[in-house]
Amino acid sequence: MQRFFPVALRHHDMPSLFAGKLHALLARSFAKGRDWYDLVWYLTEQRGIEPNRVLLANALAQSGHDPGLAGEWRAALRARLRQLDWRSVAEDAAPFLERPSDLEQMTPDLVAKLL
Repeated sequence: MQRFFPVALRHHDMPSLFAGKLHALLARSFAKGRDWYDLVWYLTEQRGIEPNRVLLANALAQSGHDPGLAGEWRAALRARLRQLDWRSVAEDAAPFLERPSDLEQMTPDLVAKLL
């Protein structure tokens, strides 16, 4: 016998998911390697993707950051990238990868070029 039951399902489109990732990269006080690896994925696999700027601006404001960064996310990420200890970023990402050797290709120069 089949029974009906209601299900509430919430999902986000790619620009909204991307906005969430950008918020993590811009708002965290520390760098998570997996976030930077995910950024490379978004920028290479989702060519031309732009974040949901309203969502990004609201998330930045709610976390005490300048919501204006939503319109300048590329420049803000480039500035953040220059401050990172990339070796630590790579070491943090390595356990999450099927092929840790993928990190050999992911360099700060590559990330900057993708931005």
